Amino acid sequence: MSVMTAKNALKSEMETGLDVGIGVTNPSEKLEVAGNIKAYDMNITMDNWADYVFEKDYKLMNLTELESYIKTNKHLPGVPDEKELKKSGLSVAKIQTKHMEKIEESVLYILQLKKENESLKNELNSIKTELSEIKKMLSQNQKDTSETVVTKSGKKTWFNVGK
Repeated sequence: MSVMTAKNALKSEMETGLDVGIGVTNPSEKLEVAGNIKAYDMNITMDNWADYVFEKDYKLMNLTELESYIKTNKHLPGVPDEKELKKSGLSVAKIQTKHMEKIEESVLYILQLKKENESLKNELNSIKTELSEIKKMLSQNQKDTSETVVTKSGKKTWFNVGK
């Protein structure tokens, strides 16, 4: 069959509302291909996108729960596992949305960790400042309350004289 004949046949099938199969005897979808499809671009129309992750009421799993889930299930929550994919296949639109959801959740986790890191840095700086002040006070206190006495034998002895 020539390319033009195949093109006309495909157009005719699609216009009549029939399912079209390439390498498939009884297609069950509008277009079913038994083999790989090569395309330079693909536009998928979608009804839903993952921007809901940034809504105030979105429940982000805490990192401890996430780690436990991953250790138990060996995949991210809400993402199909290999067994499910082998059984049911993969909707490109749904998995793209799920990927975006996971990317946006990762950004939220990064922002949370950044806030925690900044808080810990501030706390550490405060502790360093406090420690420095304590060291100064101890140093000054030692100078004020200790004397060195050199005995006849040449021994140095420290003792507190009090304030």
